[in-house]
Amino acid sequence: MKRFLLGAGVLGAVMAAHADGDPVETRAYYSTNPGNAVGKAATITIDGEFTDWSDDMIVATCGANDMATAFCGSHENCVLDCYALYAAWDDDNLYFAWQMVNTGDVWARPGDGPLTDGGRIGDVPFILSLSVDRTNPGMTGHLTDGRFIWGDNATNGVEFTSHTDFLFFMSGKVGQGAPAMFTGNAQGLTDYGANCKLFSTLGVSYAMKEGFAPSHLWRQRTTAEWYNPGELASDPSVVDNIYDPECYDNLMAGPVEGLNPHDTSFDSFYEIKIPMTAVGITREWLEENGIGVRLVATRGESGIDCVPYDPTMADNMLGPYGKTTPPRMRRMTSTTSPTPSRRWAMSAPTMSPLLRLPRPLPHPRPLPPRVTGRSISSMTAPPRPGTPSMPTSGNLPTPTRLMPAHGPERP
Repeated sequence: MKRFLLGAGVLGAVMAAHADGDPVETRAYYSTNPGNAVGKAATITIDGEFTDWSDDMIVATCGANDMATAFCGSHENCVLDCYALYAAWDDDNLYFAWQMVNTGDVWARPGDGPLTDGGRIGDVPFILSLSVDRTNPGMTGHLTDGRFIWGDNATNGVEFTSHTDFLFFMSGKVGQGAPAMFTGNAQGLTDYGANCKLFSTLGVSYAMKEGFAPSHLWRQRTTAEWYNPGELASDPSVVDNIYDPECYDNLMAGPVEGLNPHDTSFDSFYEIKIPMTAVGITREWLEENGIGVRLVATRGESGIDCVPYDPTMADNMLGPYGKTTPPRMRRMTSTTSPTPSRRWAMSAPTMSPLLRLPRPLPHPRPLPPRVTGRSISSMTAPPRPGTPSMPTSGNLPTPTRLMPAHGPERP
């Protein structure tokens, strides 16, 4: 797997570069593979508890209260604030977990937007993206008909420009809808047929627990639309506060002046089990090569937050939104007003227990090469073993695609 040029988690540092050239956010409390952390071997029981998880399994972090609605739309319910991403594996499965936080209780009154419905996350999509084989044309997030996955049109959704092979779509309200894994064709497009398979068919399962697992909770203190009391935050530069470590308080360290104590029962911890057979790898291959991973939280269309962090989350926090506005990247502060697509270009963290170059191993699912003219974009996950040296275009080996008989529409 690949090393990072700059250790993540260096406070106040500018954005660092990954060894492959992809940017990695390291300012304030953002990190990707902090201290070269890549998760650890462990068997996790998907039971809605976080006792199996520990801080040394964290592969990426964000600051709390850094999502779009922290600056515009604080009245919204269903707070989507990503804080940490975990990874683990055993002989048969990949395990991921992500910590979501709702720190609206430190300033809001009972019944205010962030605390309605018990402060819980509703029936909105999470997207878990995995990059396994960089020789494979990456997915875009679009269907073959041009629409976005679980979307109604071709302009409002999450578009991926960094490499991804598998997109796992699921509801933030466990048990709702028909969660599914999507794969792509040679053009990076997918569908609700051959390239879609239900979690229940694959043996994928996930659960949620109310509460908070990490040992720290760094929250940036710029609150909602109001930069100073009585002053509307109309200057977009105020968003840069999320990159300033001096603008953060650790809510786990004790009371913070001017804020209510944080009740972690408003937070949500999710965990998921993915059989390695679903993504065509083995434990041996994983421990030699690693894979890339990212979690995106959405309100049905545009992403609101993600871990590891991507700058598209802050590109237009204070701008307008809706179908009638020009198609550019922006936030969504309403469950009924859709927003144009967000594009993903930053590195995802790599998970593998060893920081070393791969050695030749039998390919877990070998295939003859297939011709494609699509060039390969940079990403953290290396090619699978047993493949030839990767050219920029031409003959590129492509792994076997999962071919389900049918798949679900949006739940």
